[in-house]
Amino acid sequence: MSIRAEKVAAVIKQETAIVLERELHFSLHAMVTVTDVKISDDLKNARIFVSVFHPEGTKEEIVKKLNFEKKQIRFVLSKKLYLKFMPEISFYLDETFDNAEKIENLFRQIHKDENN
Repeated sequence: MSIRAEKVAAVIKQETAIVLERELHFSLHAMVTVTDVKISDDLKNARIFVSVFHPEGTKEEIVKKLNFEKKQIRFVLSKKLYLKFMPEISFYLDETFDNAEKIENLFRQIHKDENN
């Protein structure tokens, strides 16, 4: 990824987090954290990875809601970002933290078994 693409991705990450927190927080009923943004070298497509904490429903439902609302989110972002063209955005579930928790639980189980 070029330096320009990295800078644009960082700004999109920051502004998307703000938009999700302030503008869509009540309609999502979940805590959504933007963990990463991958943008194409031509700056036309951005993949936004989110981590979701939602005690009642599934995380996939929240990501579907975000993708359903992506036109509105993109419109709000285009007003905040000073880009010639606003990239198309799509949301993906980032399962890094869930996978890390599973691995940590496995390590705990191994230590517990060794102590017995």
